[in-house]
Amino acid sequence: MSEPKFSFELTPSGLAKQRAMRNIMQANKRQMQSWLTMTHRLAKRSASQMQKSDRHTSQMQNNIADDIIDTNDGFYGIVGTGVKGTQTVKYARKQDVGGKIVAKGKYLTIPFPGVKGTARSQPGKTFFFKSRAGNLILARTQGKGKLVPLFLLKKSVTIPASRWFTKVIDARRNLLTEMLKPANVLRVAEKMGGK
Repeated sequence: MSEPKFSFELTPSGLAKQRAMRNIMQANKRQMQSWLTMTHRLAKRSASQMQKSDRHTSQMQNNIADDIIDTNDGFYGIVGTGVKGTQTVKYARKQDVGGKIVAKGKYLTIPFPGVKGTARSQPGKTFFFKSRAGNLILARTQGKGKLVPLFLLKKSVTIPASRWFTKVIDARRNLLTEMLKPANVLRVAEKMGGK
């Protein structure tokens, strides 16, 4: 008597699922990259909106990037300043959560609306004066004795929280959870095809 044979044959849909399983890691990465790219754009837009509200955030906006970091255990995504060769913007977190900023030198130079550049880069002859409220101001004259205030000088300032970054992340956190659910990742893997 011969031994019963045991065999298993993959159907075409079974083969497609098998190919999809080989693509799972790449599908996970695609989902993560898709989320990171949009989150990156929204964070830049949020920083840009702060720029319009007279917070000088162009350096923050220009240095936001995203990346996927591969490790021995898998990968993770990151978005923010100082990512993928961009400059780390030291005050980005302070702008987000708020807090006190203390001058490293004598004073912080806070530009008045419309002022471009730094205190040192201002053209023409500048001078200091004290306002009636006792604030120290860097200014210059323009035309026939017209006083143009450039910078308010302070030893420290307290910045209110803007949540420019955390509100973007908080609003998108549930979407990432949904995108990385096994059924959604498998659907992406199946579309990737392969042999």
